[in-house]
Amino acid sequence: MKYIGAEATVTIHEDTVTKDRVAKTWRHKDIDIKIRRKRTRQEATILQKLPITPKLIDVDKTTIRMKRIRGEQLLNTLTKKAIEKVGKAVAIMHDADIYHGDLTTKNILITKDKAYIIDFGLGGGNARAEDKAVDLHILQTVIHSEKPTEQQELWQRFLQTYNPKQKQDILTTLKKVNKRGRYK
Repeated sequence: MKYIGAEATVTIHEDTVTKDRVAKTWRHKDIDIKIRRKRTRQEATILQKLPITPKLIDVDKTTIRMKRIRGEQLLNTLTKKAIEKVGKAVAIMHDADIYHGDLTTKNILITKDKAYIIDFGLGGGNARAEDKAVDLHILQTVIHSEKPTEQQELWQRFLQTYNPKQKQDILTTLKKVNKRGRYK
């Protein structure tokens, strides 16, 4: 199976997944390769640091190969039980000072045991409370749009299991992020 996204082509094999960052012809060649290599290295580093991501098998200049996670996208299984797993996974990520940058229900896989976070193409390290709050804002907005009648209860379930060290700072910052014009 092959998926073509804005930043990469993802190929799903039997036991592995390959993510290849494709060249952007509208960018200068030298700049393009630097950006693609940097983002590939950055994503590979994140995969190595977190136990809630696919296991990194190898990385080349602009290609990452990782173990395939056999799970359902949160998009297809947005339940109370699943969102509790997500709360734990996001807390692990944030405690490692990593932010995702695009924390949607398409980028979270749910298995019998836990939630896995995938696609760190917009993510990074040295996350501030602001970066983490934006992750939560994106997830909260997506939950609201996908399950408007259940969103309040689902969000409360998420918050019950989301317990990073900086929880209070992050939630205080989330209130500020939610008030911003571009996020309304």
